[in-house]
Amino acid sequence: AVVITIGSCSDTSSCYTVNTFDGIHDLHESGMSIYPNPALDQIRLDIDTPVSGEVQILDMNGALIENVSINGTQLDINITALEAGVYMIRIVTESGIIRKQFIKH
Repeated sequence: AVVITIGSCSDTSSCYTVNTFDGIHDLHESGMSIYPNPALDQIRLDIDTPVSGEVQILDMNGALIENVSINGTQLDINITALEAGVYMIRIVTESGIIRKQFIKH
């Protein structure tokens, strides 16, 4: 319950049970390697178990830079067009999301 008091008046809310559900599992701890890291012109993603989904490259503001499909355990991505900086790789699959950062020199 929450009690709100304004001046000499107060009111108490009712109690409610809130069940949270997040339909997307964060697979951040899953085995994904990005190399070389830092990289100049190309990165390779190696994933422990086969995945099928979208690989997104985001800048550190969360803006989507590139979106490619993956179906398997390995993917090479050309990053020559990216400016130097830190980027996020996000793989979105039916079973969850895998995230990891890489540095472009």
